[in-house]
This record gives sequence, C-alpha cells and structure tokens, in this order.
Amino acid sequence: MADRDFLDYYLGPTGIPDRLRALNELLNPYAESMRAAGLAMDERLTPESRREQAAYAASQAGIASLPFGGFARRAASTLRNMVRPDPNDVTAGRAIIRRDNEYRGEGPARISDTVAESDAPYAMRLTGMDQLEDMIASGLVRPKPGGYGSGNKSQLYFGETSSPDPMASLFTRPSEGKPVALVGEPGELAAYEGGIPIDVLRHIYVRQENGELLDMLDDIIARNRMRR
Repeated sequence: MADRDFLDYYLGPTGIPDRLRALNELLNPYAESMRAAGLAMDERLTPESRREQAAYAASQAGIASLPFGGFARRAASTLRNMVRPDPNDVTAGRAIIRRDNEYRGEGPARISDTVAESDAPYAMRLTGMDQLEDMIASGLVRPKPGGYGSGNKSQLYFGETSSPDPMASLFTRPSEGKPVALVGEPGELAAYEGGIPIDVLRHIYVRQENGELLDMLDDIIARNRMRR
C-alpha cells in the first residue's frame, strides 16, 4: 500500500473515529491496555465488567511487553481487589476451549505416568511465550504443532516438585528463554489427554524483565475468555 493510500484509508471521509483508533493502536502498542485500565476504574460499570477490563489490561501489558511489567502489576492489583464472580455461576473463571486440526505429535498428549503417579504435591513445566499465547487462544496446555524431539512425541513434560514456587530450586527457575512456569497438581493434570485446560493449573508465573515472577493465572484465563 502506498503512503498516500495508507493515509487515505485512515483519514478517509467515513469511519474516521474507528480508523483513527486503529492508527493510534498501530503507533502505540499500549493503547489497548491503557484504554482497558481506564475502563477498569470506571465506577459506572459493574464490578464484573471492571474486573474483566482489569484482567484484560494486565494481560495485554504483561504479555505483549514484559518490560511494561509495572503497569501489569498495577492492573493486576486492581483485579485482585474487585468483587469476584458469583461462585454459583459454574462458567465463571472457566477457560473456553478452542481446538484445531493441527498435527501435534505421536502418542497421547498427556503428562508422563511417572509424574501422574508421583507422591510429589506439585508438577511444574517451564515453557516459552509461544505456548502462553497458544494457551490464550486455545484454553489448553497442549503440544506444539509437530510434537517434540526427533520422534515427534506429543507428551507434555512436567517435572515433579515439592514446592509450587519456581524460585525454590535452580532447576525450576524461569529464564529468558523459558520465562513461563506452569504449576499444577499431578493428579489433576493427569486426568486430561489431548490438552490440559488452563483453569486446572494452580499458577502461571511469568518472568518480568527485572527477574520478578508475576502469577498471571487469572489474567490468562480472562484473556482467553475475552478472545474473539
């Protein structure tokens, strides 16, 4: 698209407000999270609507740009202080599952029998941002397209651990290459094959640029539920 055509699209005679908004988001990647944060503070909205906006703001800022972690923490604090959904509403907080037809490796897509039958109270998986984005889109912890290793296996690797804190051991600490730690209970994780619903997890820790870990489980579920 030529420069003139590009500007004509955004500044044409119709749809100017929406197009200017699109241009703003193009030039300012934080526009969406900042707008959602503003709605989260709007007392005219219902507590549930404000909570969803706070969750969306936190996930947009915390995931799309990890150096923007301070903003994500403020939005997440707003989220925690809001009224929670009615516990009698069985759909509240549950992930929306969206499967696809991608080939994701050979064998059952589940955790190993060793971890499933372990006496350890927790299981943990270190992973990258690609899987985190897929979790938001699909509502599942599932193998990557093509599977893992030379054998194209679909097994989901989780390691046994006695603590839900990734910082408790050098072997479970998130790094720049794998900044995300997924934590769950072995028995609950083992109940699923073909992908583990993200709301079964107990924690989703995301490493910030300064090394701090932020538990974004609620934010990830909220972003999954709001995705269109």
